[in-house]
Amino acid sequence: MFGLSSRATGLLLTAIGVLVLSPDALTMRIVEADVWALVLWRNLFMAIGVTLGLAVVYRGRTYSHVRAIGRSGLAAGILFGGSSIFFVGSIMLTDVANTLVIISTTPMLAAVFSHIFLGERSRRATWVAVIAVCGGLAIVLANGFDRGNFTGDIYGLIAAVFMAVNLVVVRRASQRSMIPSVAIGGFMVALIAVPFAGPLGVDTVGVGWFAAFNLVLLPIAFGLITTGPRYISAPEVGLVMLIESCLGSFWVWLVLDEIPTSTTFLGGGIILGVLAIHSIVTLKMQRV
Repeated sequence: MFGLSSRATGLLLTAIGVLVLSPDALTMRIVEADVWALVLWRNLFMAIGVTLGLAVVYRGRTYSHVRAIGRSGLAAGILFGGSSIFFVGSIMLTDVANTLVIISTTPMLAAVFSHIFLGERSRRATWVAVIAVCGGLAIVLANGFDRGNFTGDIYGLIAAVFMAVNLVVVRRASQRSMIPSVAIGGFMVALIAVPFAGPLGVDTVGVGWFAAFNLVLLPIAFGLITTGPRYISAPEVGLVMLIESCLGSFWVWLVLDEIPTSTTFLGGGIILGVLAIHSIVTLKMQRV
């Protein structure tokens, strides 16, 4: 790609995907809608966008590529859909910074689940990082409990668990492209949300925002983030993904003036710092 090495290509694709994804939380906060309306429109537009993208790329072979994901792909779609429901709920019920910091624990949770379900052995440094991340997470959750945002924080943690298990499923079926599972999960969640959302559920301006972001930009972001790891290692992906936690909170602060609490800064700083150090240490160990 443009004469870049495989590693540089992977870093570039993942970084662009994260940058495109970073306003996701802001778009949900801007529109006037309830949680189920946001769940409905976000997932429906995203699923349509991914489906159209698959049709453009694979044309007459689209159906065969969708079928190729098999049961693992169906499981990944269900997990993706579950994470989407709780992610939206968390964004609407707690501070955006809390949600994004909690979601950033996904790589550590995935390491634990990979050890349990795939029998993958983790280094001692990973388990130390898991313990430290749990400490930072406890600080964030305690702050949410004190401020009455505990439900939203718990939703964020549940979303992170769904995402982590999804990563394990995708890793187990790494020989197949799991991008179609995003569309499957999106359509499933949209159908689930229909009875709970209003006739429209979102104001006209809100639908425009969602159509612009979720129909076009969100599928592009997920496509790039899914493709990037084919060229770079998991620690490098983890480092790049940390950008979203910072940028997502920045956009909300810039537009809506939502400032994270000092406790969130403390707990989030511990989590993001540990994740960054762990990724850097792992990269150095892999190159030795």
